[in-house]
Amino acid sequence: MSRSSLVLYAASSELEVAPQRLINLLISCGLIDRPLGDQAFLAGDRFFQHITFLGCSPSIALLPEQGENFLRIDISCYAEPVLFAGSRAHTPLCRYCGKPYAEGWKERIESAGDSMLRCAGCGRSKPIAQLNFRRRACYSRSIIRISPVFESEAMPSPQLLEALASAFDMPFRYAYL
Repeated sequence: MSRSSLVLYAASSELEVAPQRLINLLISCGLIDRPLGDQAFLAGDRFFQHITFLGCSPSIALLPEQGENFLRIDISCYAEPVLFAGSRAHTPLCRYCGKPYAEGWKERIESAGDSMLRCAGCGRSKPIAQLNFRRRACYSRSIIRISPVFESEAMPSPQLLEALASAFDMPFRYAYL
């Protein structure tokens, strides 16, 4: 079953993050707590200080015994950049000519060997990590996936993004998948 997610990711597809270093940081700031399995965790005691839910009193199951759709946080780190795009991902627009990249852009990115994507409209190339996915996709080696979280239902605090940026000398961004 696919679960909607809030995903935090390193802004540079070049940044290689050691998973244990990321896990240690998230434990120390209280975002994650008890492990559920291989790099999957329950929410920590300061989770709600770092992730703000918007709207009217969301009902969030925090423990497995509260139902199968409980909140979990998965840490994933890869040797090479990976495209993460949900089914509602918008076609990114070319920053040079403003036209959308051609159909099949996901497949083109997934098969790109050089981390560049060429616009069919103007012919210019752009690094994949710099494409404007409008918070519906990301291209990175490292992600923190918080689910279930629906699009625009929650967002990370500036303090959490700053803690990640300081620890890894790289901005972190977020998207909804």
